Amino acid sequence: MLGFHGVPTIHPPFNAVLFLPLSFLNYKASFVIINIISLILLLLINRLVVRGLELSCEWFLNFSCFTLFWHPVLYCLGLGQSSMIIAACLVGGWFCLRSEKEYIAGFFFAIATLMKLFPGLVLLYLLMRKNWRAFFATVFFIVLGISVTVLAVGLDDMWTYPNIIMGKFLNNFSNLINNHSINGLISRVFGERSGWTEPLIQLPLQISSLLIILTNSVILIYTILKMRVIAVKKELADYAFGLTIVTMLLLSPITWGHMFPVLILPLGLLLRDYIHEPLSRRLRLLLVILFLLSLPDLIIARALMAIHHPFVMPWYSMLLTLGPSAGIVLLWIVLIRRLSIS
Repeated sequence: MLGFHGVPTIHPPFNAVLFLPLSFLNYKASFVIINIISLILLLLINRLVVRGLELSCEWFLNFSCFTLFWHPVLYCLGLGQSSMIIAACLVGGWFCLRSEKEYIAGFFFAIATLMKLFPGLVLLYLLMRKNWRAFFATVFFIVLGISVTVLAVGLDDMWTYPNIIMGKFLNNFSNLINNHSINGLISRVFGERSGWTEPLIQLPLQISSLLIILTNSVILIYTILKMRVIAVKKELADYAFGLTIVTMLLLSPITWGHMFPVLILPLGLLLRDYIHEPLSRRLRLLLVILFLLSLPDLIIARALMAIHHPFVMPWYSMLLTLGPSAGIVLLWIVLIRRLSIS
């Protein structure tokens, strides 16, 4: 892409355009710059969440102190990932929607979608909310971004990504131990034996693939049914948006732990519920979800693999690595219940 040769990137081609300026720097300088940008965006995310949820100003400091030492954030910074940019675009778009700046919101949502594809689920949220300005603005900026990318990298590279790279990427990484989407969860528990772990129950590939499709379909349909309430009760729009973010991570074929900073907003919604109605069960539920999402998946996996070396990790040890996946599922259930009760 862009005249450079080497290992093909597994990210959408738009990233080649977005991060082109960093390619003229050495790796160390680029790593430092992307982390500085990520730290600034993290503080901005915390600020927007506190303001958008109408929490007291002291919570900005609390959020910042916690997230700066939160394992998913350290994971993101340690790898120099772009997840914080995606999280900032989603939170920034949500805040702009609350401020009735639909076109700017559409721009932010489009950038996030062009970078990782799965944020495109926000179009469903906008459709259910009947926010046509934001919906068509998002579509417009996505088309514009694709057009610019085609002009920059060429049509051949654009076709190579969906036709070749995405397929190889899914085949190689779906059942990795740190993939916390539904795809990764079912692939590890019911899929084929991998070089990392052995499954609890090894099903034929066709059956495990069908189970993944059915589970994702049920989650998507149930989410749509529950989100219909926002067409009637606009005050529940924040919960519906938080549910959309969590559903993104569940339905994405690949969800790494460094993507969890996008969950700062859904977690903030649970915190606001507890502040407004300080029930002990709400606090316990929030702490359990935080604990599961904060588990260092790779560190746990390496420790378990070292115990069982030179053999692959048995299924009973593999179950100990499902904590972050359980955290996402539990957060999805809590938000679904919140919309149901309302």
